Formats: sequence, structure tokens, C-alpha cells
Amino acid sequence: MDKLTEYPKLIKRILTEYVELSNRRPQADIETFLITDEQNGHYMWMNLG
Repeated sequence: MDKLTEYPKLIKRILTEYVELSNRRPQADIETFLITDEQNGHYMWMNLG
């Protein structure tokens, strides 16, 4: 397993699942987003509202 290619995929998958779980129980006036910069390996989970 090549860590440099597999770890970013795992991180993105886990964060995406968390965002989907958060969106299943929506809160009034709050939206949850996952912003990714895969080229540089940056990931941001954002709540707007």
C-alpha cells in the first residue's frame, strides 16, 4: 500500500461520511460542507450559518 496515495483517499472518505452524517440531522440555518484541496492535501470541514 502506497501511503502517499492511500492516506489522502481514506481521509477524504472519512470526512465525507462525517459530513453526510451531519447533514442527515440538519440544524436550523446551519449547512455543513467539506472543502478539499487534494493537490496540496488540505481538507476543511465548514459549518455555515
